Amino acid sequence: MNKRILILPFVILIAASACGGTAATEGPIVSTATSETEPEELEEEATVSQPTAEPLPTSAPEAGGQADIPRKILLVTSSLTEEVLGYSMDGEYLGVFATTSDIQWPVGIALGPDGKFYLSSYGHNAILQFDTKDYEPSKGMKFLGKFTLDGNLQAPESIVFRDGYLYVASAGTHKVLQYDAETGKFIHDFVQSDLLKGVSIQFPWSLTFGPDGHLYVDSNTNEIYKFDGKTGESMGVFASDRALIRPAGMTFGPDGHLYVGSQDTNTILKFDGKTGEFLAVFVQGEVLQGPWAVAFGPDEHLYVASSANNKVLKYDGETGEFIKTFIDGGRLQAPNGLLFIP
Repeated sequence: MNKRILILPFVILIAASACGGTAATEGPIVSTATSETEPEELEEEATVSQPTAEPLPTSAPEAGGQADIPRKILLVTSSLTEEVLGYSMDGEYLGVFATTSDIQWPVGIALGPDGKFYLSSYGHNAILQFDTKDYEPSKGMKFLGKFTLDGNLQAPESIVFRDGYLYVASAGTHKVLQYDAETGKFIHDFVQSDLLKGVSIQFPWSLTFGPDGHLYVDSNTNEIYKFDGKTGESMGVFASDRALIRPAGMTFGPDGHLYVGSQDTNTILKFDGKTGEFLAVFVQGEVLQGPWAVAFGPDEHLYVASSANNKVLKYDGETGEFIKTFIDGGRLQAPNGLLFIP
């Protein structure tokens, strides 16, 4: 029997030491397992949409050492170490940028319209907020607290800010929730399953707004759904193909096409950005194991969080040809969120 890294479904009992209780949650875990058969289908997660943030102003360190976070870096969630790590655009490790006991299995990351840093804590069912203007290399960004808690948020995955709102993939309730981007107040269920309209969202991991302003959401049914970006009204299945198995991580590229990670086939698929037609297997190869997040960098190349082997891989943004292993292990364990800070 061959020993290999698998991404397995599990039910965890989260000991809420800060709250004095426990809660059961379905979700993903990366573990070492011995198996002769293919893993069962999961109800799991994925990555970061709209990965490139607005530029942040720079400032000189204050007397106590605080400063704005550096620019021209890549932030990556390290799920097993429950941290957000920073890297230069050469792949050099820069240190821990976010850490707190409130982080449990971090996934989605984004900069808000206020310039602050936001992170989904899958295990604690919350979106956390950090101050990008209060950063110390030895401590990371200052933790400001939990930004959202209500709306029956369960197992949050990808997060996206747009037009004054925060959108969160609530995998545990099979919905996309909408919050006020300034206050964190829950507004309503923006997207949910509607079998009468042929919409069956199951364990959404990734969401992204397209060039057309509409919202795209993946589903464990191996489909990508499209929703009106203003109303949340279903516009049907946008993309699906037999090569797409357990989608995780998606983004629109500089060419306007949609790129989606397929976990069970260890590939990145390319779909026409207007019609949803399957175009090609854009990325494949043995080095890619468990793609969980995809993002185009400022160099317009594609970066992929290869979660099962603790790497971030870099591919040619036009051809999909493998360029290099951009980050290789070390402190990084089970990466599943990518955010470029220009």
